[in-house]
Amino acid sequence: MLKNQLAVWCIATACVCLVSCAQLPNSASEASNPMKLGSMSYSLEVMMAVPPARVWQALTTESPAWWPKDFHTSARTQRFVIESVLGGRAYEDFGNGDGLVWYSVIGVETDRELILAGHLLPPFGGPAITALRLTLSAKSGSTLLQVQDDRFGALGGESPVDGWRLVFDAGLRQYVEAGRRQAQPGAPADPRKKGAGG
Repeated sequence: MLKNQLAVWCIATACVCLVSCAQLPNSASEASNPMKLGSMSYSLEVMMAVPPARVWQALTTESPAWWPKDFHTSARTQRFVIESVLGGRAYEDFGNGDGLVWYSVIGVETDRELILAGHLLPPFGGPAITALRLTLSAKSGSTLLQVQDDRFGALGGESPVDGWRLVFDAGLRQYVEAGRRQAQPGAPADPRKKGAGG
C-alpha cells in the first residue's frame, strides 16, 4: 500500500511541476493558444492461455522477440528492452549507446506486476507524464494481463489503447501462446529441429 501511495505522490508532484511550467507562455503566439492540460486513464485487458510465470518471463526478459517493429519510434531501433528491476528502464536500443528511454521502472512484484513512469514527448501526444501499470492475474491456468496507462499534462493525439493492443495482444500474447522462447546465448540447440545435433 505504501509503495502505491509513494508512486502516486511522485507522479502527482511531477505533474504539478509540469503543469506549472506548461502554463508559462514562451511567446505571444503561445499565450493566445495555450496548451490544454489534464489527465486521462486508459485500460486494456488481454487474456493469455499460458500461466503468469511464462508471461512474466516473456514480458521481462524476451521483449526483443515479441515487441512489434511497428511500435518502434526509429528505423535505427535494434531492439526494445524492459529491465525488470527497480530503477531499470524500458527503452529502444539503437546500438552504440544510442536509444530512447520510454519508462523508468518504479515498482516490481515478480510474476505479478510491473509499474513504470515515463515522459510522453510532443511527437507522441505530450508533453506529459505517463504511469504504466502491467498486472498479471492467474485465471484457470491462463493469465489476465491488465494494462493501465495514466497520463497527466498537455495531452493530445489519440487514445493509446490501439497501440497497447498491438504490443500486448498481437505481440506478447501471440508470442507466448505460440510457445516461442527467445534463444538464450549459449543455450543448447533444440534436437527436434532439423539439422540440430545428432
